[in-house]
This record gives sequence, structure tokens and C-alpha cells, in this order.
Amino acid sequence: MSAVQPSVMASQRARSLALRVEWRLAVLYGVLATTLAVIVAHAHDWFVMTDELLYERLAISTATSFSPLPSIHGELIGNLNQLYPLLVAPVFGHGDVPASLTEAHVLNAIVMTSAALPVFALARELQGSRLWALFAAGVAVAGPWMVLSSFLLTEVVAYPAFVWAVFAIERAIARPSRRADALALALVGLATLSRVQLFVLLPAFVVVALVQELRYREGRSWRSLLRAHDLLFGVVAAVAGAAIVLAVAGRLASALGTYSVTAHGSLVPLGSFELALRHLAVLSLGFGVVPLVLGLGWALVTVAAPSGRRAHGFALLTVVLVLGMAIQVGAFAERFGGSVVRDRYLFYVAPLLLVGTVAFLGETRPRLLAPVLGGLVFMAGIAMQGPTFKYPGLFADSPSSVSFLWLWRLLHVLGGGLRTAYFVAILGAVLTVALVQLLVLWPRAVGPLVAVLTVGVALATTTIAFDRLFSRMGTAGRPISANQGVIFTWIDRQVPAEAHGVAMLPFQTAFGDFWTSAAVWWDAEFWNERIDRSLAIGKSFAWTPTGTFPTQQIHVDPHTGVIRETPADYLVSSPGDTRLQIVADRIGYDRGLQLSAVPKPWRAAWMSIGLTPDGYLPPRQEARIRVFAEAGATAPVRRSVQWKVAVPSEALHPVRFTANGSVHTLSSIWGTQITTSVCVPPDGHADIPLTSTGDAVIRLGAPLDPTTVTKPRHVSVRLTDISLGGSDDPC
Repeated sequence: MSAVQPSVMASQRARSLALRVEWRLAVLYGVLATTLAVIVAHAHDWFVMTDELLYERLAISTATSFSPLPSIHGELIGNLNQLYPLLVAPVFGHGDVPASLTEAHVLNAIVMTSAALPVFALARELQGSRLWALFAAGVAVAGPWMVLSSFLLTEVVAYPAFVWAVFAIERAIARPSRRADALALALVGLATLSRVQLFVLLPAFVVVALVQELRYREGRSWRSLLRAHDLLFGVVAAVAGAAIVLAVAGRLASALGTYSVTAHGSLVPLGSFELALRHLAVLSLGFGVVPLVLGLGWALVTVAAPSGRRAHGFALLTVVLVLGMAIQVGAFAERFGGSVVRDRYLFYVAPLLLVGTVAFLGETRPRLLAPVLGGLVFMAGIAMQGPTFKYPGLFADSPSSVSFLWLWRLLHVLGGGLRTAYFVAILGAVLTVALVQLLVLWPRAVGPLVAVLTVGVALATTTIAFDRLFSRMGTAGRPISANQGVIFTWIDRQVPAEAHGVAMLPFQTAFGDFWTSAAVWWDAEFWNERIDRSLAIGKSFAWTPTGTFPTQQIHVDPHTGVIRETPADYLVSSPGDTRLQIVADRIGYDRGLQLSAVPKPWRAAWMSIGLTPDGYLPPRQEARIRVFAEAGATAPVRRSVQWKVAVPSEALHPVRFTANGSVHTLSSIWGTQITTSVCVPPDGHADIPLTSTGDAVIRLGAPLDPTTVTKPRHVSVRLTDISLGGSDDPC
């Protein structure tokens, strides 16, 4: 009997624990995660460049080196958003990028949907109703921002990390203790590791904790007030001290890694505040506007006239984070985003607005000022939108904007004559008045109306977002649902397993079209894990940010053509490169790129001196094509060299072009094939001098990076298709 009793007690404890498990939440999470996973598993291509390439390469680096440190092209980089690459690293590294991409998208769905768990817990803490907590949790992971789980982006893990940190901060403010502060600080650190932008949680935590303790001081001394959060204030003091030391040393900006550019210039331009309102208004369209009207309105009213300590703490946290992050994102859009709304960086606050809405609905006597204030915020923000978002496809930086095109069409059906933003502002005013009227005349109808409207709009907008993603051409110029990865992995398939690395030597593949050329190289590196470094010669074509994608400079001996470095066994290059040709055996070719096996030491067969990075001869300046002797040559040989030369269409007169002493008169009507020969001594080189009298101003800038391709410049003629003939004839 004594042996049976402990077994029965253990069974009862297990049953009691099982009953306490929120099975409804588990079912909701399971259904939403599974549904999202099935949808995003059909995304078979990249969409957001160069972000997706960065996090894929970081994941591959971790998977192959077993190091958690951020490394690209064999070099450590200043990337602080390392949590997401670490999360998806296990599905990369086995050489099958198409399969890895699908697995990563499924993992994205599971992770991003997990934000429902802390949202549910937060809503239960504030309102107590399980049903309304399920409502907040469901909408939080059913909005249009969930389309981001189709991409390799930090938002996937940053979203649940942010909400967990908010939940921990709320508990630490409600019941201060060192343990609560330690947990909240740890989760704030985790959220910051997922996305540096979320460091904003730390100052928000400090401000709310300090204001909360001051408001409910109740005669306590300053010492006892600070003791309530001594660990928090101590950590913040240490962080502030470190920041001061770095600032004095001039290294504060560099400590931000890839975000260092944000530390320069005006941090909060005046236009940030207008953009903050615009971002909030567009974000709210993704889930029916009501959460902004009621949730933010409740928070603003409760901060001024709280119904209790806990309500005040969460309301203040909501106001600080929602408005603070809106200004933060508005400043980013003003400084770096062309003043375009990018709610991709603000959707984190959606759960706060949803929980605020739930808290408003849970009040016995809802205050009518709340929807009025929230409605004014929406109407002001939406009315200032200016030109509306009528993107034909999905704009990944603003998932909530997909509703604009539908609203524009609705206005057109109704007769038009009004800017869409004003039309939506009027709809917002009607909604606000309707909510106020219902709160006065029929308060019991408000809850069901809010639930139906919010859930319905969230699901409809999300459906539109995914439809835009899958039914339109992606940013890669291909349908994202088309599984063409097997085509683009041609480099990995042709490189032997024992090969020591594959290097790239980027050069434009589509003359005059920087972005098409960039996309070719994006595809090459994204789909082929074996590519592990990028080479450069002086100022070269830069198709990725050099701060996050380091390049290795190669140096050619100008006398012998021997290259000082030996970067890899294989090379991916463009056969149209006018800077040099590396001696190699070509084993593959696709989309303007060639894969070659390079014997060691690396050598140049020829190189140009004095041409621009895209092959132009500067006006009235001499350039050269230098031909090097072959390895092991013992006698001088005659080498033939041929190329095409073209005059820019902007040239007003025929151009005189001289090559190796031969004079040609060229016009812009057609290109000319030129062939000449030189006597190359053993272990040396021979030069072909080039000059031209032409001088034309072209609108195409040097294809070095996106900032240079539109700057006009003076040029003469352009050389293309430089090739070297055999070496059979002595001289």
C-alpha cells in the first residue's frame, strides 16, 4: 500500500500540471505555425538583398567552422545581429542550398509564430481573460508582417525575443526584485543580439522603472527607491560608462558594427516625428486600425490617470516603446530610407497595441478619451502619407502597405476625386466615432466588433501580402515559388570536394546595368556554398557592402604577371573583364560567369593599365594592354591580341583611336574589331599602347557601387572582349 500511494500522488500531480497547461494556446500555436510553415515552404528564392545573402553566409560560416563568431569570406565582421544566423546554421553547411533554404523557411515559421506565447502571457497578466489573451496572441502572429518569415531575416527571431523581453520587463516593473531585473536584462540582451535596433528596450526599461518608482514612492527615501532596481541601474551605469570611454576614444560608432553609420550626423532630424506618425498609421492598417485607436489611446490615458500600479507600468512601457520606436524608425527612414514608410522595422510594437486593446476592453468603465486620442494619432499619421503605396508587388520593407492598393481601387470605384490617404483618414474618423458611440449606447457590442474587425482585417491583409509574394515576379526577376535552385548551384556541383576554396573576381556582366550585374553575382554566391571569398583589384565593381562582405585585394607583379596571393583552387570570373585575364582552365560557364581551375602560382595572362574599371579609355590619356610571358618560356614569342572598340553614342564627331601605332577613325554607329600582335620576351612582358582623341560625356558613372553609376563622366572609347591568341611563332 505504501508503494502505491507515492505513485498515485505523482499521477495526481502530473494530472494537475496537465490541466494547468494552456492547451488552447498550444492548439492555436500549432495550427498557426503549421499553416505558416506550409505556406513559406513554397518560397524557393531570395527576395531581400543583400540582407538574406549576409545572414545565409553567416549561417554557412557557423555551420562549417563551428564558430559562433560572425565571419564572412574568412574574416570577422562587426555584425551584432548574430542570433538568427546561429539559429539557422544547423540547416546549412551540407552543400544543398535549395534544401537548406526550404528548411530555414519552415524553421522561420515555427520560431516567429512562437511570439504568440509571450503575448498570451502578457495579456493574461493585464486582463485575466483567457479568451482575450488568445485573441491578442493569435492576431500578433497573423498580421502581414508574418510574410517576413519567407525570407532569411533577423526579424524572424527578433520578434519573439522582443515580446519575451517586454514580458520580463513588465513583470520586473510590477514586482521589482533582483531576480526579475536579471531575467529582464538577460532577455533584453538576447533581443539586442537578435537585432541591434532592439537595444532601445534597455533605456525604455530604465525610464519606466524610474518613473514607476517615483510615482508610487509612498514616502520612501531615494536610497530605498533606487534599491528596488539596483541591479538594473548598476548595469545601465556600467553600459553608460563604457559608452563614454568609447566616445572619448573615438570608437563609439565602430562598436555598433554594421550599424556604425547611424552614429554619425543628426540622430533625430525634425522630419522623424512626422514619419513616426506615418509609420504608426500604416502599421495599424495591417490589423484593422482598432489596436492603434484603442491600444495606444488606453496607454496614453492610463499613464495620466492609472487604475492601478500594474496598469500604469504597462501603459507607460507601451507609450515609451511605441512612440520611442516610431521615432527611432522615423529617424532611420528620414536619414537613410528616402522618407519612405518601412513598417518592417516597427511591427514589433503590434503586440503592445493588442494587449493595450485587451486591457481597454477589460475595464469596467472604459474611458472615452482613449479612442479619441488613438483616433487622432491615426488620422494625423495617415493624412500625412502623401503619395500612396501602390506597389504592384510586395514591398518587403512595408508589409502593411499592401492594403493601400486595395483602398485606392475602392476609392476609384466610389468615384475618386480624393487622395487615398485622406479617404483612409476619413474612414478612421468614422471608425473612431462609431467606437465612441457604441461605448456609450451599446458597450457590450464593442468587444465582438473589435474581435471580428481586427481578426478579419489581419487575415485579409496577410492573405494579400502572401498573394503579392507568390503571384508576382520576385526581386530576383523570377517567381519566388519556382524552385530553380538546381540551376544556380552549378558551381558547387562542378567543384571537387577536395578543392581548397572558390574565389570570385566580380566584374559587371551587363554593361550599363549595375543592378542586373549585381543580381548575377548575388545568385552566384547565394546558391553556392563553396564560394568563400571575394577578390578585388584596386577600386573594383562592388556588388555588396564592403563593410560586411570583405574583399581580398590581389596584387599583380607588373613585370612578370605573377600574382602575389593564392586565394583558392578555383575562380569564378567574367570572361568580359577588361582589367586582366588570369591563367586558368575553364570548366564551366553560365549567365555570363565562368568557373575555372587556377594553377599555382596564380598568374595574369594580360592586364590593362590606365583603363577605367569598365574598360573606357580616358580622353587624351595613354593606356596599355600588357601581355605577359607564359610560365616556363625560354624564348621570345609573338602573341596576337584582339578586342572590340566602341565609341559612345554621346560622341558628336568621329574619334581617332591609336593602338600599337596603328591609327583608326571610329564613329558611334558601330563597333570595330581590332587585332594586333606583340613580341613577348621570356620572363617579361610587352605593351600595346592605346590613345584616343575622343571626349564624350556619358550619363553612366563608373560601376563601382550604386552611388557612382549615375554620375556623368568624360570618356573616349570603350574596349570589350579582350582576348589573347596562341604563342607558336617565334620573334
